[in-house]
Order: sequence, then C-alpha cells, then structure tokens
Amino acid sequence: MTTEAGVSEESKGLGFFEKYLYIWVILCILAGIVLGKAAPGVAKYLDSLAIYVGEAPVVCHCHLNNALRPFVGGSTGNCCGSAD
Repeated sequence: MTTEAGVSEESKGLGFFEKYLYIWVILCILAGIVLGKAAPGVAKYLDSLAIYVGEAPVVCHCHLNNALRPFVGGSTGNCCGSAD
C-alpha cells in the first residue's frame, strides 16, 4: 500500500543478517578466540596497530588499511601522521 507521497507503508521486517545478528557476534567472538589460540602472532600484530589514547587502544584506520593492502590493494598514503 502506498500513501499520497508514494511512500510504501509495507513493513519489510528484519533482514536475515539483522535477525540473526547475535549469532554473527557470537561466531566472530569464537573465531577471534580460536585465531588467538591457533596463531598468537596475528593477535600480537593486530595489537601493535593500536594507538593508545590514555589507557584505551584506538585502531587508526590507515594502519588497518596498510595491514590489509597486500590482500586488497590500495594506495600507500599515511593518514595518521606517524612515521611508518
């Protein structure tokens, strides 16, 4: 059914991803635990990409982009101002 403005009033409901979001979160947590146990070097490497503000680690997206470049390609720019 459409209104005068032509906007559909039909409810689409939740999509598959949204409906089972809690499952995806649990799977990602479990995958992280398994990866950390199976390949602890990966966890240490990802931790080395963090920039600490106070005591809270913050991951700068350019470090993550630089880490993923061999897999996905991309530019070599450094946006965080650090000397990499």
